[in-house]
Amino acid sequence: MLDLNTSFRLWKNCEENCTGGQTWKVCIDTFLIHFFLVAAALTKLSSLIVATALAIDQGLVFTNFDAICSKTLLPWTILNIEDDRCSIADFYKTIVKQRLITDKEHCEIEQVRIGSSKESLDNLGDNTLTTCDVISLFGHYIKYYVKCCLVAEAQPVVNAFEILMLAQSTRNTVNLPQPLVIKNKLDQLTNDLRSLFESKGFVWKADEVHGGTASKTLQVLRDVLWYIDGPHATLHERSCHIPKVFNNFKGYNQPQNHKHRKRQANSLSREVLLAHSQSLFAILQHSFWIRSEWTSLKPSVDQLARSLASYADQLLTKRIKMQNAHESNQVIRDIGQNLSVRFTGVRSSPPPPYLDPIYQAIETAGPNQPIELDLLLPTDRRRRYEWLMDLKQGLQVPLVHVSYAPGGNVGNLNWLWHSTATNIDNALQATQPLIEELKKSIPQYHTRAMRRTMYAKFGLVMSTTKKSVLRVMYKELVNDCSASANLSESEIDGRIATLFELEEPSLVYDLRDHFDGKQTKFDIFWANAKEYLEEDIGTAVDDRRHSTVLHVAKAISVRDLREQVSARCPDGTAIPCDEWIRLQFAPINASTRTALRIDDKHKVKVGEPDLPVASAERGRQVIVRVGSQLLAADHDFTKFSIIPSVVLQTEIPEEFSGSWYDGQVMVMLKEGAFEPSSPARHSTEMATIIKEKVPNHPILFIYSDGGPDHRLTYLSVKLALIALYLKLDLDYLCAARTAPHHSYRNPVERIMSIINLGLQALALARAKMPDEMEALAKKCNSLKALRKVAQGKPQFRDTCLDALTPVKVLLSDVVRRLELKEKKFEVFTAATEDELDEFWTSLSALDEEFHLGHDEKVNTTNVTQGVKEFLLHCCRERHYFFDILKCGNPECSTCPAPRLPGAEFAKLRHLPDPVPGNDGHYKPFGEVFGTTTTEDDRPSKANSKEKALPFYPSVQHVKNTQMMLLCEECSMWRLVYSKRKLKQVEKTNIQRALDGMSFSCGAQLQDADIPEHLKDTVFVRRMGCEQPVEKLYYSAKFEDICVHCSGDDVAPWSDLEEYYPQCDGCSAKPKIPNAKKKKK
Repeated sequence: MLDLNTSFRLWKNCEENCTGGQTWKVCIDTFLIHFFLVAAALTKLSSLIVATALAIDQGLVFTNFDAICSKTLLPWTILNIEDDRCSIADFYKTIVKQRLITDKEHCEIEQVRIGSSKESLDNLGDNTLTTCDVISLFGHYIKYYVKCCLVAEAQPVVNAFEILMLAQSTRNTVNLPQPLVIKNKLDQLTNDLRSLFESKGFVWKADEVHGGTASKTLQVLRDVLWYIDGPHATLHERSCHIPKVFNNFKGYNQPQNHKHRKRQANSLSREVLLAHSQSLFAILQHSFWIRSEWTSLKPSVDQLARSLASYADQLLTKRIKMQNAHESNQVIRDIGQNLSVRFTGVRSSPPPPYLDPIYQAIETAGPNQPIELDLLLPTDRRRRYEWLMDLKQGLQVPLVHVSYAPGGNVGNLNWLWHSTATNIDNALQATQPLIEELKKSIPQYHTRAMRRTMYAKFGLVMSTTKKSVLRVMYKELVNDCSASANLSESEIDGRIATLFELEEPSLVYDLRDHFDGKQTKFDIFWANAKEYLEEDIGTAVDDRRHSTVLHVAKAISVRDLREQVSARCPDGTAIPCDEWIRLQFAPINASTRTALRIDDKHKVKVGEPDLPVASAERGRQVIVRVGSQLLAADHDFTKFSIIPSVVLQTEIPEEFSGSWYDGQVMVMLKEGAFEPSSPARHSTEMATIIKEKVPNHPILFIYSDGGPDHRLTYLSVKLALIALYLKLDLDYLCAARTAPHHSYRNPVERIMSIINLGLQALALARAKMPDEMEALAKKCNSLKALRKVAQGKPQFRDTCLDALTPVKVLLSDVVRRLELKEKKFEVFTAATEDELDEFWTSLSALDEEFHLGHDEKVNTTNVTQGVKEFLLHCCRERHYFFDILKCGNPECSTCPAPRLPGAEFAKLRHLPDPVPGNDGHYKPFGEVFGTTTTEDDRPSKANSKEKALPFYPSVQHVKNTQMMLLCEECSMWRLVYSKRKLKQVEKTNIQRALDGMSFSCGAQLQDADIPEHLKDTVFVRRMGCEQPVEKLYYSAKFEDICVHCSGDDVAPWSDLEEYYPQCDGCSAKPKIPNAKKKKK
């Protein structure tokens, strides 16, 4: 029997709001979900499940409370009961009242009803009865009626983005594609090729530029010149000449200058050359080549295409020749045809002194005794050539010089001896027996077909002899010097050669000889594992069923597989370790590998009722057992999603070089539309975790990536960190973020790969809502639309969250099964709106006039003076970190007194900036800690020249998107540009990504989660908050706004005005002349 202190699950089931009235009704429904029988005792388990709901009444004496209730305060909610002695009244006070009623409100219980269902409830006269006893006697549904004060509803939040649509479009007349922003050598080559066209007068018409013909032509020529950059000489030697106009395009593609990249000389592929040739022939068919300005270039492009095709044919001929050589049953290089003999008489003049060692070696060997000349020649090729040329003049005695050319890069083999003959005829006759002996020592290179013939013949007779032994025997017997096929074969051949040389047969050259057959130790485990994995995924599930959500009973990791299969095995069964289990799933042939790659999930998609959505991303393959069916949809976009926020409480190692990837992992599951990740929410949840896990610590370090809700340059993020600092009464808080594209440096990023294991076995769908709410949700196709509906109908938000509660429960169970270094993951509840409001009020300690809400836009214009003074007094603001340090002055009115002892607090300093030393490296931390530093030496600041768009912007580029972004810092509108007119589906995808993005001036769209193929198409200018509205805003005929503050309180304006519009609040600022009027 389970203990009553067990945490009980509660299902949240929303009721529709009533109308009228000014007080609230409380409905708390308690029901029992599961009964369990324990062995033969069949004892009934009193497992209590409680669901709560609150609403308002008029506070009058009546018999039908439901008839006058005005509003639901708390729908059916999941709660925990830990005290079995709790009475009906105590349950309301300790649990419900703490969650819903603030100190400013007064509520009293008017009536309590209980029964076996929500429709059949009877009045309970005594509220002092124990909750457990009442439920066991009367039923598991309890309904409270209370009288309380109304809570003022919060003002709706103004959406951060607007879309101003305009149907008019214009054509931009250009004759060349825009130059690229140079990021690499490939961009440099493109721009240089464009400059060539511009200087020679090779231009296109406007429709050819906008239609993509110009860009396609440039791209094809660029790719060809990039590929053949380097082997120009090779092509020239094969009579495949590069046209003169393209000869200067060299030195771009040089991967040998980069780390970890190698390049083989003249490594041109026939297939690639042929593809480039075909691409050139394709662009030659465009109509613009017949115009007069292009006639001079067309022959050069045609010649380039034919040269590539010609060299591709030569490579094919060479490949066929090589294949024929491999298939030949005869040695390709005959010794007799490649052996040369030369007789040299006595030298008339004294030989050079450096030939004395050769003469001494000949005299020592004696007449007609060959010596290996290669051992005496220098390794330097030039000197080696000079020595051989001098030997042709002879030495003090007659000589016979035999040379053999094996081919390839081996080099010639040379022998020399003292001849007793007096002329060439006698010398050749006398040296014939010596040459036959030399032939035996000349290395031969047998073909693959010759070796295969030997293996096929002797392998049948010597079936117990391994192929590696036969290979070494063959090489020794026929003097085959051909190279091994791969490194593994070379290593084995070396071991066998050592075995033959030492004549020790007991030596082991193959470690597989130690294997004495298949082991049966783990047979029981493997039999249960097979049975477990082959169960039907449609029926083999655990007992937890949540509406349309099905938890598939499949292992989510090797460790989880071992634990689940072990539970099925009898006691005493041998269980293999995780590594041995993982090895059994590895491919037998390592040379044929198949990999499914999954990136870190930023959200978990949730499907519609009766239509679960698979966890795998679209375009990925999913492994399904043979005979099973994957009954899950595959969508790019879903209306609802669950966002797992991960916090890693790091166990700080004793030394800096120790592992930082260790500690307790905590996960918060939040709904993406109504519980979005924001700086205030992150700080609120972090404060809750710190108070529970590590209270009373006066120093806090936070390390995160540079996402919009963690970007330390945003004022909203700074205020959230200051609120956390004040809430926990810290002495020092330091928050740092990773540099762009370096989020992998954050250890918590690696946690997402563990969470992905659990998500691979799930297909999720939310519960069905009432018909009215389903109709509203059906009309919404973005997060923005969902939030807009919730602003008009607050109950829509609660209903949606109720429908997603079963999904959260399921995901919580999955996350709790995961672990990091034998530490189970923990799940925390997302912060509620009341908790966010209470946390945000901490900022009022800085300035009583600060009344901004946590969900309001924060910028430099609406922050009070007290907050600005705190930022200057206690904070250090940098591009990659933000820290807060108390000043330590007991009389200071800005920050409270330190909690640390005086001696310890005196050691604290602000985090210093990196400072370069004289050796070209940054100084050690110990040298700069405690000193005054600046971020002038930050690399990104030194190179922070304002980057222009990759094209010259025009009104057409603005109208291609018809989108704008609102800066959260300065509330200025910034235009979104596009190279081409976007399709409606592309606009929708971009808008969905921007709905979850916190934008500030200077941010780039490439950092947002927009589709990859649009990152080179859509841009926003890199501007500062101090810069005015872009002039193209007014040229595009958008709504009239102030050029300095984007305010709409301006007089009607036309493009004939001399200056751009300004509001009354910006009248003191300088007027900006109208660029269009100025041109006129």
